[in-house]
Amino acid sequence: MSFSPERLLCVLGNLPSPDSYWVAYSGGLDSSVLLHAMAALRDRLAAPLAAVHIHHGLHADADDWERHCQATCAALSVSCRTQRVTVGAEPGSSPEARARQARYAAFDQVLPPRALLLTAHHRDDQAETVLLQLLRGAGPAGL
Repeated sequence: MSFSPERLLCVLGNLPSPDSYWVAYSGGLDSSVLLHAMAALRDRLAAPLAAVHIHHGLHADADDWERHCQATCAALSVSCRTQRVTVGAEPGSSPEARARQARYAAFDQVLPPRALLLTAHHRDDQAETVLLQLLRGAGPAGL
């Protein structure tokens, strides 16, 4: 099955109606496709659309990614909020895991009640996650 805005709209129609839709927008290909699809569907959505960009500050180009996200959202007339997070150092945890924890905490802070957060992951991301969890011995709960 391939992705399309129409299929996305069908999926959204099967969910409880939120007060707002938010796209978790990194600026990468998968979240860009989702943002553009949601913007194309905006007139048919049950609630307003916005985007949230989490600035981890972990990459030298993090400020450039923020500007890119803000510019893309402006071009699509989608409100975009950037939330900066601090990713602390914890012995025994990966930078990716710490960034994910900081990102989830930021979503909790930024999103209003009854908001629906949409995230995008292409199949390669999902397959990679499953394989890594299997190699780590995570078991069914980790998958």
